[in-house]
Amino acid sequence: MKLSYNSRPRVDDQNFTYFVTLVFNRCETIDSARKKLRMFHQKLDRKILGVDWYKKPHDQRTFFIAFPEHIASNLHYHLLVKVRDEYKGRFEEHAPSVWEGLVKSGSINIQEIYDERGLISYCVKEQHKNQNFQSFIISTEFSSK
Repeated sequence: MKLSYNSRPRVDDQNFTYFVTLVFNRCETIDSARKKLRMFHQKLDRKILGVDWYKKPHDQRTFFIAFPEHIASNLHYHLLVKVRDEYKGRFEEHAPSVWEGLVKSGSINIQEIYDERGLISYCVKEQHKNQNFQSFIISTEFSSK
């Protein structure tokens, strides 16, 4: 079966729920940052979905695409996050404490999305840089299912 360009999933078709900025406020390598985002995803899903979070289907788990910015000077990530409606309250409640528990010097900013296209443009503004392009994260890479 041949897929056409229009039949492939696109970033702007995901109906993201939140725009999140995760800041380390300290020197961090891309590798250590990736590990922190992996732990953030796992701990957050545990808080939202309970102890069997890893057994849940992908469409119930938190989904995000994380775009790095200022890799050499002040590494932080802009995330487009998709959370099911029934978990939005838990996400808003637990995401700050999970991030700040992982990164003591860190900060987090969470905003509900109203203009997805504008935020997508903002998130990808540095993706033309080779290291940024090679370092973006899709949360499903952390899932074993």
